[in-house]
Amino acid sequence: MTIHPDHKGRTDAKGIRMTHGMASDKKLKEAPDISHSRPEARADLIVKARSAMGHMDDHNWGNERNRAAEMRQLIQPLERMD
Repeated sequence: MTIHPDHKGRTDAKGIRMTHGMASDKKLKEAPDISHSRPEARADLIVKARSAMGHMDDHNWGNERNRAAEMRQLIQPLERMD
């Protein structure tokens, strides 16, 4: 699944198809609920998103485009929830 900002300044989740299937609707609903209600989970997600953003800025790994800006868009609503 991907976690992304929604139009309300919060986070939302979207399923992506992987080799071993896709997250259930229940899991897709649980992920944003956890990031909204548990400060420690939100803080962990912020740390991981910042780390990913740094790696994307430093390396880009042959991606068609640098996706660090998308990480920044995820971090901002998470920080506003504190």
